[in-house]
Amino acid sequence: MQLFHYHLVTSRVREVEARYIGKLAFDLVARHDFTERVRQVARAGTTLILITHHIEEIVPEIQRIILVGHGKIAASGSTREILTSARISALFDAPIALEEEDGYYYARPTKEKV
Repeated sequence: MQLFHYHLVTSRVREVEARYIGKLAFDLVARHDFTERVRQVARAGTTLILITHHIEEIVPEIQRIILVGHGKIAASGSTREILTSARISALFDAPIALEEEDGYYYARPTKEKV
């Protein structure tokens, strides 16, 4: 397993267990294993704070998304409400196709306007 950078902080805030996850860079197998562990933690009832630039890293158990653009909150709400082609395209000022499969979202640039 090749691990470049891993950052995980556990804390208790108002008696709610929370985990902050940011700046991950794994090889393919390690990334899959880590994602499955994150899903287990979420299913156990732990609040996750995941900071990522990669939509595909958002596990299906995450229920609320906050999009940040130009240093400000661009959108906030449920995963299904926020992760749309229109919102992501507006955030990146480019046409982005967004697909959902088994609770995971995948984004890719497209030449067609979304």
